[in-house]
Amino acid sequence: MLGPGQWVLDSGHFPRPATCFTAELFPGPSREGFAEGTAPYGLLLDYVEWAFVERWGYLSTKPVAPLRAAAPLDRAAWDDLVRTSAELRSRLATSASVFERRAWRDDLALWDDRLRPSLLEGHRRLQAVDPYGLDADELLGHLDRCRANLRRAITVHHRFDVTPVLPVGDLLVQARQWADVPAPELLALLHGAGPLAVGATGELNRLAEVLRADASARSTLESPTGTPDEVLAALCSTPGPVGEASAGYVARVGHCSSGIGLDVGEPSLAELPGLLLESVRTAVAGGAPDDTGAEAASRAAEIRRAVPASNRLAFDELLGEARLVHRLRDERALSCDVWANGLMRRAILVAGDRLAAQDRIDDPAHLVESTWAEMRSLLDTGAGPPADELARRARYRSEAMADDLPVLLGDPPRTPVPTEWLDPGAARTEQAFRTYLGAMAGVSEEPDAGPSRSVRGQGVSPGVYVGRARMVGGDGDFGRILRGDVLVTVATSPAFNVVLPLVGAVVTDRGGLLSHAAIVAREYGIPAVVGCGDATAHLADGATVRVDGTSGEVTPL
Repeated sequence: MLGPGQWVLDSGHFPRPATCFTAELFPGPSREGFAEGTAPYGLLLDYVEWAFVERWGYLSTKPVAPLRAAAPLDRAAWDDLVRTSAELRSRLATSASVFERRAWRDDLALWDDRLRPSLLEGHRRLQAVDPYGLDADELLGHLDRCRANLRRAITVHHRFDVTPVLPVGDLLVQARQWADVPAPELLALLHGAGPLAVGATGELNRLAEVLRADASARSTLESPTGTPDEVLAALCSTPGPVGEASAGYVARVGHCSSGIGLDVGEPSLAELPGLLLESVRTAVAGGAPDDTGAEAASRAAEIRRAVPASNRLAFDELLGEARLVHRLRDERALSCDVWANGLMRRAILVAGDRLAAQDRIDDPAHLVESTWAEMRSLLDTGAGPPADELARRARYRSEAMADDLPVLLGDPPRTPVPTEWLDPGAARTEQAFRTYLGAMAGVSEEPDAGPSRSVRGQGVSPGVYVGRARMVGGDGDFGRILRGDVLVTVATSPAFNVVLPLVGAVVTDRGGLLSHAAIVAREYGIPAVVGCGDATAHLADGATVRVDGTSGEVTPL
């Protein structure tokens, strides 16, 4: 049952029905983390809550408690509410001081100094365990630890949802008041400020460097006869720097989730060796972008000259703070859910292998379709859902379509408190937050004319590219992506970062200027069109398409 409020279909985070395991686990820690993350900024939004209807994800934004309990407000009612609510007054006082105290810097220090190192240590400790060598009781204990690690990772991820938002949102608000600069040009100034490969830019760069210097290893890499598994194994077993760098990269990313990275139903990169190998080949060929930020610095100098002289120091400060914290947008997912989900999946698949060998389930991967209690019971006593029920759940998740789902459920939306009712400091914080969220979202208002006509969206990374459309909608689609394809999907996430160096352009149904697809496409310098609405329905898999990242038009040829 859904609680009060409006619930919106969240096809960006959950483009497919979730596994029972994820639908059960995800809502609690995501809510806890989000609520903890808004408090240091005094936002009027308290948290975002997720719920699952027939395993489809819906989200609902929840304002702070005094606003949740209040009837629709006019200015007089708002003033009365502020006078009578100590919680609301405290929240507004905190919000008013955000930019003066640069609150995000405290969060960044917490992330860099404590939480991220602790998370990575936990991931590495679990990854060092060989679950195949565990007996039944040890495997149950390992599953418990993987689940606790995943729960913590989800909480920490959402604890930092707000941190990279406010400086970038404020840059958009303030700089556009000082200079007539389009938002895409301002956002291009963030180039080079975030990680690109699946949390392993350094490992991939080192591997590419040693492979370029070793002709024999490059010959192995480009072997036309070996399978991807065989080629990767040969590289990892090569004595010296090649073997060390290959093993280091595979160990770092192999158990990261592919897809959106939020569900144990998504295969890990180790299950897609062809994709992993192609990412290495692309890096060796020089496909990875120059992420030094030199081009961004040149653009920043041009825009700075358009800013009035009296505001240039303020512009420099805003840009510096935005670039400082922007990397957390991807880092939190890459260091949290993406790795933790992959480790959880590995443990579940080992348990599934044992149950399949005992003919309790049809396929080891079907175990991800169970709830936590069902999974433990199947392993401990053999009692639980029969094999055909788990198979039915797996079929539903792979075949169900969102076409007929209601986009909105529950109550009409609340009208946000107007920023002009707030004191200047609190108004600045709220405006920065809302501006960023608006730039993340966005669906084209122009309807598509049908499968033979152009699809329109928002051009967020300039350039024109012609290539083969590759639809990525389900768990198994990642492995079909080849170098030069046009990625067409509902939305991307940091788990897509290993794919993006391979593709020539990106097209998404959801998102805006600050969506993940837009940010990373600009980093890689590839055309991107986002917020098309239903590009995944109107473009055919394998069709040749022309993507114009400036005009926002995608045309089947």
